[in-house]
Amino acid sequence: MEKKSPARWLELPLPFGGSARFPGCAVVPFDWAGHPWSGMARRIDPGAQFALRAAHQAAAQAQLLSDIPDRERLGVICGSSRGPKQKWEEAYALLRSGRRVKPTMAATTTLAAAAGALAQVLGARGPSWLVSTACASGAFAIAGAAEQIALGHADIMVAGGADEALNAVVYAGLKAAGVLAHGNVDAAALCRPFCRNRTGLVPGNGAGILVLESLSSARRRGMTPLAVLSGWGLGMDPEGLAGMDAQGAGLQRTMRAALSVAGLTPPDIAYI
Repeated sequence: MEKKSPARWLELPLPFGGSARFPGCAVVPFDWAGHPWSGMARRIDPGAQFALRAAHQAAAQAQLLSDIPDRERLGVICGSSRGPKQKWEEAYALLRSGRRVKPTMAATTTLAAAAGALAQVLGARGPSWLVSTACASGAFAIAGAAEQIALGHADIMVAGGADEALNAVVYAGLKAAGVLAHGNVDAAALCRPFCRNRTGLVPGNGAGILVLESLSSARRRGMTPLAVLSGWGLGMDPEGLAGMDAQGAGLQRTMRAALSVAGLTPPDIAYI
């Protein structure tokens, strides 16, 4: 790893023409030529493509591409904060110009497009859906997947989050809310999430997908788990625009819930 910030100044196109300059973390373009899931990739928006690429890597590592004993016990939960924005913009442009809207847009403009794409390429017939809880969407997806396994509804769940945040409309909203990093400096210097003098956040594109599996299923398949998900907590803190209690009460409740599920106490936690 180079240990360098990927943030840089970007020129993002505006829906009505022109562009605007914002700091962001872009993903290096991926060439889908020859990829086994390239057909699906051509139909979906960039955010779902990120999920597709990450899921393929995770599934390959977990040997799911060739070894799925029961697809009815395989599910998918994908998280997305914004959904397929580019497909909505594409549909709007077609309608405005009077051109024919593509039949595939009935599926690719839905919020669940990413989860649907993953379920199709994996042949998953178990519980599958998309969850959208703003910045916590991916974490909620993983917790939901774990619950499906714990409840006995699935043996294996592919779960995580994906978003294409580098969008002028998204940036405009973040800037209006006062949470976007600002300053006439190198964009990499603006991206400093753990500094006391940070000016705000720097959005980026990407995806993170995991394969969650019950221990009994992993043993049957001869797989060695990379980690164990001991517990999780889900909560809501409806305080103002930021959705955060100033004293952190909501965060405390959620962390206590996670510790309770895991059967742990605060002194057991060595790193956050």
